[in-house]
Amino acid sequence: MRVALVTHSLSPFSGVGRVVSELAKYYKDEMGFDVHVVLPEGEDRPGDYTFHPVPLVRYTWETRNISFFIRSGMKLRRKKFDIVHLHTPCWFKGDVITCHGIPRIGMNLIKTLDETYKKEVSPMYILRNTLSLPLSDYNYGRGRYRKIIALSREMRDFLLSHYKVPESAIELIPNGIDLKEYSPEGMRPLRAPTRQEHGIIESDFVFLFVGNYFKRKGLAFAVEALGRLSKPDAKLLVVGRDVADQARFEEYAREMGVQDSVIFAGESRDTKPFYAAADAFLFPTFYDAYPLANLEAMASGLPIITSRRTGTIDILRDGENGLIVQDPTDIDELSAKMLLLLDNLELRKSMCAEARSTMEQYAWGTICERTAAVYRDILQRPKG
Repeated sequence: MRVALVTHSLSPFSGVGRVVSELAKYYKDEMGFDVHVVLPEGEDRPGDYTFHPVPLVRYTWETRNISFFIRSGMKLRRKKFDIVHLHTPCWFKGDVITCHGIPRIGMNLIKTLDETYKKEVSPMYILRNTLSLPLSDYNYGRGRYRKIIALSREMRDFLLSHYKVPESAIELIPNGIDLKEYSPEGMRPLRAPTRQEHGIIESDFVFLFVGNYFKRKGLAFAVEALGRLSKPDAKLLVVGRDVADQARFEEYAREMGVQDSVIFAGESRDTKPFYAAADAFLFPTFYDAYPLANLEAMASGLPIITSRRTGTIDILRDGENGLIVQDPTDIDELSAKMLLLLDNLELRKSMCAEARSTMEQYAWGTICERTAAVYRDILQRPKG
């Protein structure tokens, strides 16, 4: 099967890039597909695939997106593939589109926020999302797809209600996880040296936060909730960076009186040592379509606390394999969930086991096979 994967990135260190890189590798190595990757010129090209680099107009974020949208579509029109699988907006009728996120959901959510938090949303974020809507809407128009893969029920329901996509055209397939790379057994040797490197003693209880764009992903709520705990041995280990607001969050930790308990570790291309160092994972985001960090934490055997505003709540059972915060801005609720884990060893143990057991259903091999089955179904049907 000759398959074209269209993406902005093939980097395993980005969300969409990780998904596409796993698909490409499995298709080539395990299924013998002829894999082609269409991506922006200048992007890293890991893997032995046929690459089709697309030159961009690089003046601004908007010109880069628009030029890739148009030029990738033009390039695809000059090639012949059995399946074209889009992972980013493209001026082309894709056979399969994976819906990694819908900007309109985030924009609608902003309208529901309390004025205090609405003011915290960057005007540039709103402007860029607004400008991107015509591109992100394009491939969900009638006749521009044969199948759409939705990562979560929320995405599926929005596709049905807003874009009027027929239910028969939607497949619900979540992201996967590398169970060997993220495993409790593999983490154990990394725990002590990582904690020592960051000044964490064994008696400390470490909540881990992983992600960039701190504001949207709820780091402020995590810092404030930590202050509410009044537990000197509770630490918050922050992995990632926020180019615009890094200093502001460090100052906020001082304002909350927890500057000695919040450890800013910076950005890292390898997050496994940090999962190893942690006792629980904390991700009280405003909105995240389907965060891989939640999956990595669960596969690593960590109990997680996350917001209901992530697609990963589809696989969570509150109180069994994780804890769900209904409103990430409710600091009382968030701190109560943190305290519940901190004070209850037996609950943590049972959640760790259940989290790992859950993730064993979502190995990348399983997800790739399910996606390839969508391709085969398409190829058996006449084009409409």
